[in-house]
Amino acid sequence: MKRAELAHVLRAASDITRELEFLVVGSAAILGTYDDRRLPEAATRSREGDITPYRIQDREIIDRIEIYLGEGSRFGTTYGYFADAVDLVTSKSPAGWEQRLVRFSPPDANGVVGYCLEPHDCVAAKLGAGRDKDYEFAEALLRAGLIKQDTLLARVRSLPRDTGLLLGDIRRAERWVEMYGKPAPPKPTTVYAQVSFTARPGAVARRAHARAHGEPGTLCGRVGGRAGTYALTDPPREIGASLCETCRRSFEARRAAGVA
Repeated sequence: MKRAELAHVLRAASDITRELEFLVVGSAAILGTYDDRRLPEAATRSREGDITPYRIQDREIIDRIEIYLGEGSRFGTTYGYFADAVDLVTSKSPAGWEQRLVRFSPPDANGVVGYCLEPHDCVAAKLGAGRDKDYEFAEALLRAGLIKQDTLLARVRSLPRDTGLLLGDIRRAERWVEMYGKPAPPKPTTVYAQVSFTARPGAVARRAHARAHGEPGTLCGRVGGRAGTYALTDPPREIGASLCETCRRSFEARRAAGVA
């Protein structure tokens, strides 16, 4: 959505509701601060403007916006963009968002005002929803330098915990913002000890035995040690029923030979 399109949605919403002030949330709220020509493509990809009357929450008015301007309406079909009528209950924004609203009232809005979420509040609220497309939106704005990482992290941490947002989604968002721009941690290197099978002539050593035979949490899945060590007998107290049949036979053979 572009600025001119958001202005059109606000004008149309005013025409059918007789309201002059609307709250703008969702990705369209970023247009209150930045002209669409400055925004990356991922930040203007959405075709919907999430709006609601600002001064009064009336279910009938909200439904009217959805019916006449929503997705699938004649308005949406004609212009290719539409309004998504929301209410303040579904607006789950960081604490203090009301004091940071950005006034949007371009000349072509005919006096209608859209109060848009401040960019960091907008992005934090979207990350709290936990959808992949919202992470793409946030990454595009961070990469373009249009929002600050430390401010965004503070806003994510101030998301309300009692409005239906999942705590797991909030924690995921916190972790993502904390790690943004940092190099990915190295993948752990797993070294499998060689296991000597005395049941076969020549004590043939086989690598990666745990990968072939092990189960999570069993001795067969133990890692570590250097080449040539015997993972199955170090320490002996770990030998037990958790061994696979192949390892059990090998261990019994080693013990009978006096080397276990």
